[in-house]
Amino acid sequence: MDFPEILPQYAEIRFRFAHAFDGEVLLFTKKNGELVEHSSESISKEKPKISLNITKVFHSWITDNQPEIFVKLLDAKRVIFAQDFSIFGIVSYEGISPKSVPQRKKRSTSKESSKDGNVGYMSVNFDPLRAETDVNEMGCHRKGLYVNFNDLGWKDWVIAPEGFQSFLCDGGCSFPLHNKMNATNHAIVQTLVHLLHPQRAPSPRCAPSKLSQQKIIFIDNSENVVLKRYQDMIVQECGCQ
Repeated sequence: MDFPEILPQYAEIRFRFAHAFDGEVLLFTKKNGELVEHSSESISKEKPKISLNITKVFHSWITDNQPEIFVKLLDAKRVIFAQDFSIFGIVSYEGISPKSVPQRKKRSTSKESSKDGNVGYMSVNFDPLRAETDVNEMGCHRKGLYVNFNDLGWKDWVIAPEGFQSFLCDGGCSFPLHNKMNATNHAIVQTLVHLLHPQRAPSPRCAPSKLSQQKIIFIDNSENVVLKRYQDMIVQECGCQ
């Protein structure tokens, strides 16, 4: 994709929180494959709206065609939200047509002018109580786990399959428990108790909430070839329990 030679004089990202809280917003970029903190800004119930200057980041975005901006929300130094901003769109920059900017899925974008001229920005509305964490982030989610019967030393009696994708559940169950965590009502209540009285109850744990069977052909003790369906062998869904 060809980009205009004129780069924006100023670019910023704006946040507005539907449920204000005392915490911090941190913006990260990638350098040599590592996340590097770019800037940060504190937020509070008295200051639910903030802006972060991303002019330099956006210059790299345009010239290198690598839109990688990451944001984390911290509440009392705990991560409550993490998001890769490459999925967001950028609209309206001075000297740049919106159509010239690489975009993926848009969530909330708008145009506005400021004292710096026609400043383009991305406006993102966050509700931390309903924040959704990507499956690659730290929230409770399913991840791959391939079981190889040869590695387990079972190849002498297991005929087929050679292995299967069992999956496993990984990630935390810290507040807030969003929809993708498939939290039980008990887990939600336990989380609230843990927040108020950590000594009374631990945080819920990420565990399988739905499992399926796996067919295995093997040789039994009587040297018979047997086909058996083993229940609860494959993780289909994970949840906080």
